[in-house]
Amino acid sequence: MARKADDLLADLDNLGVDEQPPPRSSTPSAPASKPAPVSSDDDLFGDLQAQLAARPSQQTSRPGTPRVASSTTSAATKTGYTPASSGPPSGRTSSEDRARRSVASIGGERRSGEGREFHRAVTPGQDEEPVQQEKAAAPIAQTSGGGGWWGSLTSAASAAVKQAETLAKEISGNEEAQRWADQVRSIGGKNLSNLQHLGSDITSRALPSFTSLIQHIAPPISAHERLQIHATHDVVGYPSLDPLIYGVFSRTMAQVEGGELMVIQRGSEQRSRGRTGSEVQGYRGGVLGTNSSGWSDGPWWRDEGLQRSLGVIEGLTEGTRLARVSAEAYAKEFFERSGGVEAAAKRASEVLSESNPVRSSDIFLAIQAIGYKEDSALFADSARGEDEKPAVAEPPADAEPLIAFAIYLHDPLHSLSFSSLSQPFPRRWADWLDASASDDNGLPDSIQEIIAAGGVDPREWVAEWMEEVLSLGVGLVAQSVDFSMATDIPWKQLKALSFDIYGTLIDWNGGMATSSRNTAVGPYLPKDNDVLLERLYFHTTPVEREFPTMKKSDINAEGLRRYAATLKLVADGKLTQQQVEDAAIKHGGTIASYPAFEDTIDAIQRLGTHFKLIPISNVDHESFNGTLSGPLNGCKFDAWYIAEDIGSYKPDLKNFHYLLDHVKSEFGAEKGELLHVAQSIFHDQEPAREVGMQSVWVDRYGIVEKWDRSAEDMQAEYKFKLRVQSLGELADIVEEVLW
Repeated sequence: MARKADDLLADLDNLGVDEQPPPRSSTPSAPASKPAPVSSDDDLFGDLQAQLAARPSQQTSRPGTPRVASSTTSAATKTGYTPASSGPPSGRTSSEDRARRSVASIGGERRSGEGREFHRAVTPGQDEEPVQQEKAAAPIAQTSGGGGWWGSLTSAASAAVKQAETLAKEISGNEEAQRWADQVRSIGGKNLSNLQHLGSDITSRALPSFTSLIQHIAPPISAHERLQIHATHDVVGYPSLDPLIYGVFSRTMAQVEGGELMVIQRGSEQRSRGRTGSEVQGYRGGVLGTNSSGWSDGPWWRDEGLQRSLGVIEGLTEGTRLARVSAEAYAKEFFERSGGVEAAAKRASEVLSESNPVRSSDIFLAIQAIGYKEDSALFADSARGEDEKPAVAEPPADAEPLIAFAIYLHDPLHSLSFSSLSQPFPRRWADWLDASASDDNGLPDSIQEIIAAGGVDPREWVAEWMEEVLSLGVGLVAQSVDFSMATDIPWKQLKALSFDIYGTLIDWNGGMATSSRNTAVGPYLPKDNDVLLERLYFHTTPVEREFPTMKKSDINAEGLRRYAATLKLVADGKLTQQQVEDAAIKHGGTIASYPAFEDTIDAIQRLGTHFKLIPISNVDHESFNGTLSGPLNGCKFDAWYIAEDIGSYKPDLKNFHYLLDHVKSEFGAEKGELLHVAQSIFHDQEPAREVGMQSVWVDRYGIVEKWDRSAEDMQAEYKFKLRVQSLGELADIVEEVLW
């Protein structure tokens, strides 16, 4: 018969007892600090299971309605617009990146997955991990019960316990484990006394505290990003709207793998600060200490001790205007306490560090109940002619009184506002929920008649419908917000955009490839453009570092000379030295003819209506002036900073400090008021991250499909705020946000 897990622990506990007089007494008189012996596999985890079974006396609220919650899984997996979205990696490596990593003095390769935020999904392997996930899924499905965060946590923890029990049984029945235990028991010597308490230590350490278990099973969604929703409304006596708002926004944020979420009721900021210090407390999805009664936590509408009211305002115009004013006034009041909106925008653009570990984004949500009457012209009978009259006069039908919720979301930091008007419902529904049996008139006659006839109290299903109406209305607003785009870039506070020109506005890769092929060296170059560009960059990049004041046209020429030398074109008699020299000079002198991307001119003109436009380019004045008068004719820039003037080439940080200093002195723009827009990871995104600039990555060449990386990993590493694939896409986003 296989040994039980507790027998193994007991054997470890008894190691060396025979050598230590006096013998153990048969009377169970162990000291209080010594754990009781385990009698079975189930008892080994009894303490942990007892903690998990201790449910709170009040049922934890569920963030959604039964019908809405049933679709949570599918909603969370829907694909939404994500600026940092990526297609499937092709396994190819960009020429720029391969060349960069080939140069010994340039930083080493970063592998896929490094810098990944811990809450991002990882695709399991093909063999062991899917099987483990299937094993884990079965006990979770069997033990899941209840709703909301607590139910999910209990299910996950119970599954962990079951897995541990199964593992203990497998170990206890393993022959190798038995032989190991026999060998340990047979060991003699004084060191056995050091193992005497090993069994009790294993038992005690296998049962961690419940708080520790929570931290491992349900860690925070994100350690550095927090969206704070400040809610305001006039609903009184109804269940808290916090779980409802939280549930809707959390499902929306899950589509872009957003960060931590918290819902804060207006007026609670000062009270919470008084209790806990400087940090504002709010509803965080059923985390211990933040529970709030939900709409599905029992028949709350039977509570006779509360006066309920939706705070209805009559008139659609009046009600929607009040919702907007409430949200904007709340935002103004909130930011004035911390120095105003501009100060908050600067804090939001600061680089995360030990002194600034969390970036919070604050949005303001107003919910206002509106009363109005149904338009009698709706669903009118158009079949009856004007001259036709019924035989019996029909009394005019009274318009149905309705109620709808006006929902207004306001984000002053990013100049965003979204609104929605919910599905209306009959006003008598609200009257039913507001009624109480203890009122002077008692319950409405319509309710009493239904109950007397053996029907279900209509307030039961009305409460569910009203919850769904609110959830859908809030959801329409939540889905309008692109969290991955809007929560990091303070568009309203920006004064200027800085640009890389060649690669972002001008097709640098295409121009380099075409120019080199149109020389005498061209027939001997690789046919594949990616390979060609990789070799050209390999020879050109060191020249930039060796001769930082050399003109860019001369650097490109020298790069082709060095490449031609490695091909041994002269040594093998394929070309003369003069032919190679002429080819190099020709190649270096064609920068001004490199074509612009087709969306460049229109996008620059549109962006110029909102911001100062300032290029910082790795070229010389002659090439840049030729580009301005040629491919970029029609683009207007407010200033430009050229490598020939700076005395170095990007990615040298000197160039970016030069940019920041001159933008501040010439335009009065601080670092947080400038956004860098560029294609090159090596020349722009990496140094922008190093100097703490916020940036947009314009992935012109589909790098995300060519690199063995995900766009999310790259964003986590290089810290760009937004990924777009063209300047036109960026211009569309700016116009949508600012207009």
